[in-house]
Amino acid sequence: MSKFTFDLAGIKTAIGAGQSKVFEVSGPPNMTREQAFAIFQKQASAGGLTGFQSGDILSAQTQAADGLEAARAEVTQGFAGFAGTDQGTQNQFVSIAQSAKQSLAAGTTGNLQSRITNGGTILQQTTAKIGALLGVPVTNGITTADFAKTATAIMPMSGLDTTDVRATMASVGTATGQNFDQITNAVGVGKFGFDATQLETAGLLKPGTASTFLKQGINNLTSVLKSPAVWTGAGGVTGLDSFLKNPAAQNLTQQNLMNSGLATASSLGVPLDVFNAKELGGISSVFAKNSAAGTDWIRGQLPPDKQAEFDAKFKEAQFAVGTAEQKLNDAVLQQAPPGEATDTVDRITVDAATTRIVGNDKVPDLNYGS
Repeated sequence: MSKFTFDLAGIKTAIGAGQSKVFEVSGPPNMTREQAFAIFQKQASAGGLTGFQSGDILSAQTQAADGLEAARAEVTQGFAGFAGTDQGTQNQFVSIAQSAKQSLAAGTTGNLQSRITNGGTILQQTTAKIGALLGVPVTNGITTADFAKTATAIMPMSGLDTTDVRATMASVGTATGQNFDQITNAVGVGKFGFDATQLETAGLLKPGTASTFLKQGINNLTSVLKSPAVWTGAGGVTGLDSFLKNPAAQNLTQQNLMNSGLATASSLGVPLDVFNAKELGGISSVFAKNSAAGTDWIRGQLPPDKQAEFDAKFKEAQFAVGTAEQKLNDAVLQQAPPGEATDTVDRITVDAATTRIVGNDKVPDLNYGS
């Protein structure tokens, strides 16, 4: 674990009498000093260090022991600022906070230490965000048919088994309203509506494609992706056509984005082990769409239209995972969409029948080749 020492001198924050001005920040082994200072500065400016005395260490233990109870009150007070909140939300947060404290007391924190240390108040913010969406209606929920048409997931993820992953994918695919072979500038590429940034993250587009060719609307998505020069060739995807004709590649891309999105959320401090599978499905859907904007969504700092879009993604995935876990039986869970049909015609029989019908030497033989 990396440890860095910083001084509050020069950082504008309220410091109580007798409070320590020197703090030690703990983080994962690969954390740089610059990253640690950014976290320290953010917490200091937000008042997250208020009350620490000389000798205290800013770590999971101190924050989990003192911060979760304070967080519970803070979130309860802040609920009035979130639309769509109902009375059950406070109890939901109490349950989550207690579960986190029980895990800590039992010594089963896992990565909770680095998450809390790196994220500061992200626990309260994430829980408040999820609580604010409690009771918000789902406008595009999946059906049994939507789930059955979605390919079986190839891997579990943080807190999500393969059924949960498949259900989340079904929610994303259903919401786009597109097939695998479609692309539109408004929705994106294929079944899951990928944008250029997502395809860059997945390694399919060359880095900088979005920022170079799509900034400020100088080009549209379709025209840029039609150029083979922007594709990396990873996974055999050499261009737009090959990607649109490859449902397996699109399914794998969505799963990889969800997995990397959860990893990013965790690295930013979102405590994944505190939330259930339905909530994690929603978080994975949001962070798969745009990891960079994920924490801004949690904090409510996105433009209203983008905030509403991410809210819908969370709710649709949450609903999908709940549907799969509670309403789909084993027979439905085992269904898998059929693969592409090949070799379905007996060429010899067709050729013989055609020859009998034509039956004239003056008619040249038909060539069924390419």
